[in-house]
Amino acid sequence: MSPAPTGPIEKAAQALQAGANISLQDKIASLRSLSVSLGENVSISQATQVFQVLPLADLYGAFSVEDDELTDAACALISKLLGPFSYDMVVATNEEFLLQGLSHFTPAIRCLSLEQVEKCVVSNSSVISMVNSQVFPLVLTTLAFQDIRTASKASGVLQKVALTEPGLEAFTSGISPMMLQQLVYIDGTVSFRIYELVVDVASSSENAFKKCESSGLLSIIHTQISSNDLLLRINAIEILHKLALKSGIEFLEKNNILQELSVLLSQEYDTDVVLVLTKCAIIKFFANLSESRDVEFGVIEQKHGIFERLSKCLYSTNNEVLTTAASCVGIIGSSVTGLGLILSSSLLGVFIEGYHSSGGETKTVFLRSLSKILGIQDESNPVVETMTENVYNLVNGRSTTLDELIKMAKQPMEDSRIAVFSVMQSISSHSWGQKLLSQSTEFIEFILNRAAETTQSGQTWKYGIVKNLVASPDSASNLGQNYTLLQQYIRQGPFYQPSETAVAVGNI
Repeated sequence: MSPAPTGPIEKAAQALQAGANISLQDKIASLRSLSVSLGENVSISQATQVFQVLPLADLYGAFSVEDDELTDAACALISKLLGPFSYDMVVATNEEFLLQGLSHFTPAIRCLSLEQVEKCVVSNSSVISMVNSQVFPLVLTTLAFQDIRTASKASGVLQKVALTEPGLEAFTSGISPMMLQQLVYIDGTVSFRIYELVVDVASSSENAFKKCESSGLLSIIHTQISSNDLLLRINAIEILHKLALKSGIEFLEKNNILQELSVLLSQEYDTDVVLVLTKCAIIKFFANLSESRDVEFGVIEQKHGIFERLSKCLYSTNNEVLTTAASCVGIIGSSVTGLGLILSSSLLGVFIEGYHSSGGETKTVFLRSLSKILGIQDESNPVVETMTENVYNLVNGRSTTLDELIKMAKQPMEDSRIAVFSVMQSISSHSWGQKLLSQSTEFIEFILNRAAETTQSGQTWKYGIVKNLVASPDSASNLGQNYTLLQQYIRQGPFYQPSETAVAVGNI
């Protein structure tokens, strides 16, 4: 009869012996117990001591197709034991296990192998060894792995590898570009992951950008703009924005991509689902581009007629195109530069026309955009006050713009009411708006009427508007006799409700 194991290493070794009469949970417990006993940082001598009693082959033999918990426990222990070993050391003694792991269908096992590959980035010689071995194509293939965490890990490893000189060379030449061009056609998720990886690598340095461009990797994204696969097309448009922000728009202009996108924006047939979704993606692309301080959006607009094309979208009979365009105007107009561009064009007039003619959820979208435009703040630039007041005056609502807003704020649709409140708060952030609101008897009655506001969000918005009015340097003169009432409103807080007795007395 063999003696009972004395320590965690021996117990784990016995638990993993073939034919051992040990339950699954006891096997898992023995592996976890050994892992805990080793501490956080394992030395090479500690790991070697373990492997003398518990060979790595036995640990790999613990991988179970029937129980993920046992596999996870084995992977966690192997990861800790291999921690102090370099990539070259792992390959020298365990290359077979590494290759098997990179081909394995279990996410934890493949992630374990990717951890070992990641170690190669510490030296160029290790990177050269990796990219010239069977390991490299297996890492590339893992970009298409079904488990998102594992595929993302592979992307992260490749990005780190490409930051090295030999890694960049391997990523942009040889089998890599060819494999990546094939992998993008697997599905939309994989394509987007590859696009992101290519853009991240290209954006890491001027040299990396040139290599990615000359290798044709950036062209992969470009060609997908006209793909028959809708998801590929939309993913490509989205990632092009990231490329423009990280590396400037020179590549997009040089390859005529901005012109292609603007032409697609002008296409009609808004009943075609593919065209509608493509248009919406392009509108969002230009809206996001306008937010970047590193991009001269005015030059792009002038060269490609973006505002003229957006104006046509605001007349679209397709509501998705219409509302996306309305949102785009709000994004562009939410900066001083963007609003200046809009004010000097006919786009604002088309937007205001759409605002007046719309209703329901579409009106809510227009209100949100109007709120962004009117909410611009820049104390160092006095022209902002004039610009926002001009926009407000151009809206020119029925009766008055403010009366129209108050009327909409009393409607039952919550989303619409909140959008109206956001417009009112934007108005109240400007000196001209504070004066306008303070001098409106109907507005003061509306804003002070707590009984009419039953939702917490509405109460919070009202409180924010009142706070802006009271905080104004000219609040006392603007509000006159209402100044005291609004100060009391602030002291009572956003959710204060007068008692029924107080209300009854007030009505006598």
